[in-house]
Amino acid sequence: MSREYDSNQPSLINSVVCFMDILGYKSLGKNALKENNGDTAEDFLRNLHNSLRKAKRSITPDPSLPAKVKVFTDNIVIGWPILEDGETELGTTFVNIANYQLQLALDGFFIRGGISNGKHFMDEETVFGPELFETYTLESEVAVFPRVVLSNKSKELIKRFNTEYYGGVGSPFYEEILEDMDGEWFLNYLIATKDEDRGVFNLRLIEIHKQKVAAALSDYSSNYKLLKKYAWIANYHNFFCDKFLIDAEEYKIDTPIQMSDPRQIST
Repeated sequence: MSREYDSNQPSLINSVVCFMDILGYKSLGKNALKENNGDTAEDFLRNLHNSLRKAKRSITPDPSLPAKVKVFTDNIVIGWPILEDGETELGTTFVNIANYQLQLALDGFFIRGGISNGKHFMDEETVFGPELFETYTLESEVAVFPRVVLSNKSKELIKRFNTEYYGGVGSPFYEEILEDMDGEWFLNYLIATKDEDRGVFNLRLIEIHKQKVAAALSDYSSNYKLLKKYAWIANYHNFFCDKFLIDAEEYKIDTPIQMSDPRQIST
């Protein structure tokens, strides 16, 4: 069986699949367009375009790899055919998406999405398969907050892989995936602030992330529905500071809504 998407003979291939979009894109765009000053819409367009272009480098695979990425403004679909057990493809997808999320967040754009694994096909013209619909449902109905959540099938894969890492503590997924207060597993994208060569976190990026989230909390202080979503990011940010950083009180965010902390999946 082929392990690449073949446009000449389209077929469904076992793959890691991700669907994402930008939180509040419609609202952000409408607000920019209705400002009296036309420069506001132009500035928004330039900021969005530049941010998406920079972030796309994180998820655009090497041309020699079979992975495919399709981006249409705020909608992103990734398909990566699985060659063996899926650990490499799943892990690489997590790393790439964490970097993508972080890059957009540092520009004030926050992502919601879903990741699954199963049958999928995509090329330049077509994206199709049960996991496309699964990840779309995860994004639109399950994620709720600005987080990229995992399907049950992806959870089961990680549980299986973790048994090979002494209960999970030595697993690469130990830092990459968190379990939220509602039991959903989501991508710990702030882990992308870590300099792997030096083994330390980039505190400048943590500070920028803090500023962007604080600004969103201020902007949506009178809109409880959106305020709660950005408060989720603030709570996640503060958990990350407590769990992964040392003496990081100055980097934490004052949030109007307190939520229960997530936890690492092997504990």
